[in-house]
Amino acid sequence: MGRKYRELKERMLGVRSRHLLVIDDQKIRMKAYKEIEKTLKKIENLEDSIQSFETTDQGLFNDWTKLTFADRQSTLESLHQQLSEMGIFHNRVIALSDLEEMAIWLAYSQVKSEQDLHKNGTIEEKNRIEKLWKERDEYVLRQAYRNEDDFEDFDVEAEVWKCTSYGVLEAAWVPKLGV
Repeated sequence: MGRKYRELKERMLGVRSRHLLVIDDQKIRMKAYKEIEKTLKKIENLEDSIQSFETTDQGLFNDWTKLTFADRQSTLESLHQQLSEMGIFHNRVIALSDLEEMAIWLAYSQVKSEQDLHKNGTIEEKNRIEKLWKERDEYVLRQAYRNEDDFEDFDVEAEVWKCTSYGVLEAAWVPKLGV
């Protein structure tokens, strides 16, 4: 046994209690350190594998899907755009019908004529129509969030822009269709 053990044993001889058992745990600690080093090395290797996967394999897969499904993706985006436009049109018709208290078919024909005029009209007409559309979009959002307590903090302009850009208005508000 080592010198430290003998010194500790000599010091312990004067102590009446013998509940302390001195163990040389250096071998146990060294074994634990070696296991920790192995585990850390495994973690490092796994992190390198993940990084390689994300940079190489996943990039190649994304390129392959873009090349393979480009036509389907463009069709899907086109359909999503059409759905978004129809949803916005629907909400504007409903808003006009509700705001002006007119029949739904009259509101439909008015919004349809506004769309045509917006495509072919002058800048002043386009600005006037866009102002009307903005008011109707805000009305739709107010109706969608009418039960919200924090609507006062709600940024309507930002939300209208976000909704009309991403097509979220399509399901924002569907009231009863009274004619």
